Amino acid sequence: MSNCISWNVQGLGKQETKRALKTIVFKSKPNIVVLSGTKKRRSTLENLKNKLQFVNSFYVDPEGIVGALALWWDCDTKRNGLQADKNAMLNHQQQ
Repeated sequence: MSNCISWNVQGLGKQETKRALKTIVFKSKPNIVVLSGTKKRRSTLENLKNKLQFVNSFYVDPEGIVGALALWWDCDTKRNGLQADKNAMLNHQQQ
């Protein structure tokens, strides 16, 4: 069974926001994390993903005033048919 965290996160450049995310992830141990609304680029999000020990990722970079989308998942969670644009991310989960 998958455990998912979805957060419309703003202020991901602030240490207290990063700490809050780390605390939530380490306490709840989700298989999937979805972040939306951040202005951070893929490289910054990838560094954070690695610190939180997720293996896989999929990103939609920020565009203009529209924030980024990030999907992280562990190696035990299978993803199939990922599709995304600047507004949404669609994912089909395999059982």
